[in-house]
Amino acid sequence: KTIDGGVNWRAVSVPVDCRLDSLSFVDPLHGWAVGGYEMPTSGRRVGVVLRTTDGGETWQRVPTPGLPWLHRVRFADRMDGLAYGEGSSLQRSGIYLTRDGGRTWTTITGFAPSGWVDGDTYDRASFALVSSRRGMVWFDGTRFDTAPAIDGRIPLLHRVKFSESGIGWAI
Repeated sequence: KTIDGGVNWRAVSVPVDCRLDSLSFVDPLHGWAVGGYEMPTSGRRVGVVLRTTDGGETWQRVPTPGLPWLHRVRFADRMDGLAYGEGSSLQRSGIYLTRDGGRTWTTITGFAPSGWVDGDTYDRASFALVSSRRGMVWFDGTRFDTAPAIDGRIPLLHRVKFSESGIGWAI
């Protein structure tokens, strides 16, 4: 954590011993972190969600029964959030929605498993999702559309980001 624009950093303890892949803060106090780990005996990949209400001084683990490894999280406000990660036989889309601050997560249905590495939105209604396989998918809340190829090729992408005006970048 830094409080001086990144000049000095200090470690903050968290209640898990696993990889955390993404953070989302909606104001100076309220934030979430997601990640996951692999179960040594079964190889099953388990998702982890942490929450803070004091600016990251302390973190609490949020129970996430059945969620696979999560790679990115974005919260629009203290209640509404979206997490992207791996799919499973039970959560095929790999896209998870919360309307209660992360206490419960609903799987968005209707899409074959892909595993997502990133996603973003500018209007909170539709999302550009970067696939772990290749390319990007546009989700409008009800259906998925494959983004068009660029110069006839499907690029290997890692991140996507939109400005509030709707201008977007992908790398």
